[in-house]
Amino acid sequence: MATDLCIESSDIDITIKFNDAPKNLTFENLIFSFTRVLLDTKIFDSVIPITTASVPIIKLVLLI
Repeated sequence: MATDLCIESSDIDITIKFNDAPKNLTFENLIFSFTRVLLDTKIFDSVIPITTASVPIIKLVLLI
């Protein structure tokens, strides 16, 4: 949808690189912490972490 094609199945991929994540923080906890940060912004209708996918993702739906 970012290309203004308004195709319902389109998406945007974003890569986030953490340079200095705490050593005691698991990847799953990091995903859930980032999910909370995204929810706190109040700009998304839903924020759903999917950690069981072969490539973990966070599904975001913007408030419109």
